[in-house]
Amino acid sequence: MQRDLEEGRRKAGRNFVKLLERPATILTLSRSTNVFECLVAAHQKGLVQEALVLESRPLLEGVELARDLHGAGVPVAVITDGAAGAFVAGATLGLTGADTVFLDGSVVNRSGTHALAALCRAAGKPFYAACETFKIDTTRSARDWRPPPDEDPRQVAVDLPARNPIFDLTPATLVTGVVTERGVFKPEMIRQAFGRPSGSER
Repeated sequence: MQRDLEEGRRKAGRNFVKLLERPATILTLSRSTNVFECLVAAHQKGLVQEALVLESRPLLEGVELARDLHGAGVPVAVITDGAAGAFVAGATLGLTGADTVFLDGSVVNRSGTHALAALCRAAGKPFYAACETFKIDTTRSARDWRPPPDEDPRQVAVDLPARNPIFDLTPATLVTGVVTERGVFKPEMIRQAFGRPSGSER
């Protein structure tokens, strides 16, 4: 199973490379094995000008991803979460992982994903999510999602009331495509490719 997962991520990386016509500046956040594979595959083809990684507070998962990318030789820079808007105009696209993709093409991922996708849309830049196809939920759509409980607020502030959501929902209208080992799917293609056949509902 582990070998299949690793090969699937490499395939997703190769599919991501097909999206790039020239060296790209890519905005990302948090820490995703799929994003790592996509960026390394693109770098090996000479198609990464720079990876800009949001620090992804409070746990600084983006810093961890940047360290992994740096170790792999990918040109990378960490930027503060609040600075994403200052860099999106110069970026080629946004790319994040996905914890879940619903049949309508909406994406559940680490908090900040929705904001990054919205920034990309406002700047006229494409936004992609990368994940294995087993993360596509064939039974639900965005209207069925309920945010999980917040994480420990003390990760944000110890002497003040705080909120610390770990996931957010990015609507399909902000998603250009989902990069998988089976190809890149536009949101409207997800239901057709992965939905249950008519009449199979319980």
